[in-house]
Amino acid sequence: MKSNFEENFAADLKRRKIEFEYEATRFHYSVPKSYRPDFKIGDMYIETKGYHPGFKKYLSDFLHFKAQNPDVDIRFVFDKGIPQKKIGTKMTVAAWADRHNIKWSEATLPKEWLK
Repeated sequence: MKSNFEENFAADLKRRKIEFEYEATRFHYSVPKSYRPDFKIGDMYIETKGYHPGFKKYLSDFLHFKAQNPDVDIRFVFDKGIPQKKIGTKMTVAAWADRHNIKWSEATLPKEWLK
């Protein structure tokens, strides 16, 4: 169980002898949105990102986009200091990008991306 509330709810169901399964089914869905990366350089797209209040939701939405468009070469250039910021957990923005195999840099476009 992921939270105390879920544990308490499950305990109540057990106490009442109600049969249940926890997270037994996964439903797949798509988010009907459109997305426009900031820059296109050849076949590569660049999304520049500074930090803002909706940053964590943006990253979540981005993963939906990437899952539905796995062949699009899109990379992040984060504003200075952003890769070290925490995103609501102990994970930094840099660790999030690395975890999801997203190429990123800080503040500027790396020369090696132009090769």
